[in-house]
Amino acid sequence: MDTIHHLHAALALGHNAAMHAVWAGVVLVPSAVITVVLFVRIGNRLLLWGFAAIALLATLVPGIYHGGWDHLVKVLAFLRIDSDATKLMTLFPSDNLNFWFYEISGTLEFGLAIVSGYFLYKLLLVRP
Repeated sequence: MDTIHHLHAALALGHNAAMHAVWAGVVLVPSAVITVVLFVRIGNRLLLWGFAAIALLATLVPGIYHGGWDHLVKVLAFLRIDSDATKLMTLFPSDNLNFWFYEISGTLEFGLAIVSGYFLYKLLLVRP
């Protein structure tokens, strides 16, 4: 989700600095899949810890920090604080759905990080 969110930010909104997360996703998602496939075939615990490190660094940290702080808290603050600078229409303008996708996908990033963290925790409990 983080890769899609940042690719949209770079291409549709012109945030060129967002490409760093896209390239990180391009490298880390296949790396995570490879470590899982190799772990299933070989059973080496080092591969499991490699997958856990990738999941932690590539999913949980960006999802909780970026999705939670930069998007979820910002949207909630705009709903709570009543001033001219925090009108909800500045985050969700009716004439530009790209901003809608940007904020909604960023907030979903937080939710998916929480779910991912739960299942990563459960995996590490089962496979010490």
